[in-house]
Amino acid sequence: MQEIEFGGYLGILCRDLLASFQAESLKVALDIDADEAFLKPDQAIPLALIANEAMINALKYAFPDGRSGRIAISFRHTSRSLLRMSISDDGVGMPENRRPGSLGFTLIELLAEQIDGGVTVSSDKGTTVTVSIPA
Repeated sequence: MQEIEFGGYLGILCRDLLASFQAESLKVALDIDADEAFLKPDQAIPLALIANEAMINALKYAFPDGRSGRIAISFRHTSRSLLRMSISDDGVGMPENRRPGSLGFTLIELLAEQIDGGVTVSSDKGTTVTVSIPA
């Protein structure tokens, strides 16, 4: 079975998503800090779908009314047996009624379960979605 170099793919995915939203005159900068990691498709696909969902949520909701901001993507080996992906924005944060339990976050949780991962979502200054999976 082939493997996908996920760190590089994650960068391409997020840059392409940002470019598709920039046409809507968003002023959002993107920081990507990704380790090289080769994943099997059964891990890479759910993780990419999680990144896609979190990134689209940030682009759609974090920066209303033309507000500028930053989205930071991190994908790291935190140990020999654990990978962690975080997608953070410095936007307006989530209102209480959009917190976990919504359709998007339920999807993220289900996808993480498929790959034996855990998810945390915080909304202090902006929003951060973090997924940890076995390496």
